[in-house]
Amino acid sequence: HIRELEEEVKLLKNLSHPNIVRYLGTVREEDTLNILLEFVPGGSIQSLLGKLGSFPEAISQ
Repeated sequence: HIRELEEEVKLLKNLSHPNIVRYLGTVREEDTLNILLEFVPGGSIQSLLGKLGSFPEAISQ
């Protein structure tokens, strides 16, 4: 699964958008690949969806 994560990292490196979490780097240790991403306060999308049910169109854009 490391190879699949490395492919995802290639995509993340090229993304630059205010609504996408910024990629900061990776740390590889033996059979582990740690992906470092920008911290975004306010909780995860999953927790927000749990609270709100679904996002209004204006928020999701």
